[in-house]
Amino acid sequence: MSRPRVAAIIQARMGSSRLPGKMLLPIAGRPLIWHVVERLRRCRTLDAIVLATTTGEGDDPLADFARKAGIGCVRGEEDDVLGRFALAAEAARAEILVRVVGDAPLIEPAVIDRLVEEMIADEADFVLLKEGERSAHEGIDPFSRRGLDILLTEARTDPVAREHVTGWFKLHPERVRIWRTHAEPGHAFTGARITVDTPADIAFLDLLHQRLGAAAGALSLADVGRLLAADPRLMEANAMVKQKSLRDVSGTVLVRCDGGARTGFGHVSRCLAIAGALRDREGLGVRFLVRPDAATEAAIARAGFPVIRLDAARGEDEAFAEAVRALRPLACLVDVRGDLGADTLRRCRESGVRIVVLDDGGPRRLAADLAIYPPVPQVGELDWTGFTGTRIADWAYVPLAPAPRPEAAARGWRRPKGEGTPRLLVTMGGSDPGGWTGPVVEALCRLRSAEGLAVSLVVVIGPGVADGAELGRRLLALDPTAEVHQALPSLVPLMHEVDLAVTAYGVTAFELARAGVPAVYLGRSSDDADSASALVDAGVGLTCDQFDPAQTDNLCAAVSWLLYKPQDRAAMGRRGRALIDGRGAERIAGAMAEL
Repeated sequence: MSRPRVAAIIQARMGSSRLPGKMLLPIAGRPLIWHVVERLRRCRTLDAIVLATTTGEGDDPLADFARKAGIGCVRGEEDDVLGRFALAAEAARAEILVRVVGDAPLIEPAVIDRLVEEMIADEADFVLLKEGERSAHEGIDPFSRRGLDILLTEARTDPVAREHVTGWFKLHPERVRIWRTHAEPGHAFTGARITVDTPADIAFLDLLHQRLGAAAGALSLADVGRLLAADPRLMEANAMVKQKSLRDVSGTVLVRCDGGARTGFGHVSRCLAIAGALRDREGLGVRFLVRPDAATEAAIARAGFPVIRLDAARGEDEAFAEAVRALRPLACLVDVRGDLGADTLRRCRESGVRIVVLDDGGPRRLAADLAIYPPVPQVGELDWTGFTGTRIADWAYVPLAPAPRPEAAARGWRRPKGEGTPRLLVTMGGSDPGGWTGPVVEALCRLRSAEGLAVSLVVVIGPGVADGAELGRRLLALDPTAEVHQALPSLVPLMHEVDLAVTAYGVTAFELARAGVPAVYLGRSSDDADSASALVDAGVGLTCDQFDPAQTDNLCAAVSWLLYKPQDRAAMGRRGRALIDGRGAERIAGAMAEL
């Protein structure tokens, strides 16, 4: 009897919700899809390799890759993976199918051959590991044409079958003949993510190739297991990424925020933190809708998220509504101070889109499913009549970018805090819209001279500050001993090196509290001053209320008090770390997922 014809069917598309375009992103210098095809070519049992992608224009580059690679290609509906498999099976005239997910670049040809041969020998429909066994090898599922026919007749409308194909067999094992096999001895390790869903996964796989000196397509999974056993810390690179289950909902969240020299970058920073948690921990895709701004768009792109530019010639409401219609997101996260209307959000909510607002004191909050705030006094003073969503006002939900791992931060420490001359950080945010950095440093230099204070100034000029280089030169002329930093990628490591700070009230105030740094908060408005009073009441800082750079007596008095009170500074630092633990973005993402 002749051997049945065997075909590998690769399910792949460019429109991944969490990492768009991932199939052509490079790993060790070669596109992800190249790794998959290259390894499949080395299988003895395969008679054909077929790429099953969608008919969308966005997947034209994948179809072009298949043509150039000399493999088959079929195209079908985006939301019907099972239908694409049926097309591919017909095109390949195959009796045995090997489902291959396109985001698994470390599939092993020898394992595929063994599973196919065992399934044929047992005349089985599907292969699973023996009960209790675990394997790091994933991304392939051999199954029979009979199994495909069962899916097409009994599970054609089942969401699990339509999206995950063979996942339906795991939920209904009684419907097919299953062969139980053993795991390869060298693959029986757990805890490592070797599929690609996020930028962190790409970085991890690049790291494995580098550490093992492996060329593209030549990385051995057994070698990976030995490396990770010897250095398990490597797995921290993408340990935060959630592996989606068969029942998890896929979809996209639209984030509407802005940043720039006038408004600062705090809104973008905290939205990026939430977006990262939504992608990595909740398995959701994220798109940003922003007004054109080069620095903002660059920061979002560096974090691995697509950016949609809001058309400045169109109204805010029309542009937002059009983006919602085009993306059909599960939810919208709104963190703006612009003209986006409550009625627009309300109509989106009525269409089934969940609405989440951050720190919004306007009427938009009344149209939200979820409204999130730090526990500042203004929240309780607002009129919440007609609000039907959930309101959260809690320090635990303050969204901050993830802090560097302790060992990463420690590499930059010059000395432990509290030893030697106190170091005072001055930062007015990413853009310093009030131009306060210069006047504040001048006032602190006068204070130091008048009182003979021993204090070193550490000044950060944000990336959005106009004429930042000239400002830096002027500051060094005022104080040649000062440290002046410009456009740092993150302030967090520096915060672990200072003893106290002066900052414009905003996201940086919360980051300082997390780092245990007592601060003097400068308010740009009475609203800022009221909000900062919540941190003062919590015992983690002092405030100058609504700051006037021409009147710096209150600033100098507050800084002087902190410098003369090292024990009080230490107590304020402890309270800050206890108040804000830095996991607010994760909690917000979890609350959004619950919606």
